[in-house]
Amino acid sequence: MEQAKHTARTKTRNTVRHHPGTDTICDKHPDYQQHKEAAVEVTIGIQHIARELSVDVETSAKELASQLESALGSGGLFELTDTRGRVIVVPATSIGYVEIGPEETRRVGFGSL
Repeated sequence: MEQAKHTARTKTRNTVRHHPGTDTICDKHPDYQQHKEAAVEVTIGIQHIARELSVDVETSAKELASQLESALGSGGLFELTDTRGRVIVVPATSIGYVEIGPEETRRVGFGSL
């Protein structure tokens, strides 16, 4: 009996997951979704401080705007959790400005620019 020869190409050939019934990789596949994340860049200017805070968060721009509005209305704290899990807390009374960037889908790895 002859044994099949396995090369690096044949071993890795079946690791690409395809959507059932098609020949293309599906963006909705759970393994593919782990490598994509939607991030919003938030820049916060604080009164009487020369530097600004720049944070990437996974919250949508609309949710951030409503959180900011409620914090400014109550005079409480504006709280954000960045993509690394760190919590940033800023007193709403000391906020000079907040710049909320567009939502971007970032992919991990190499791709065409």
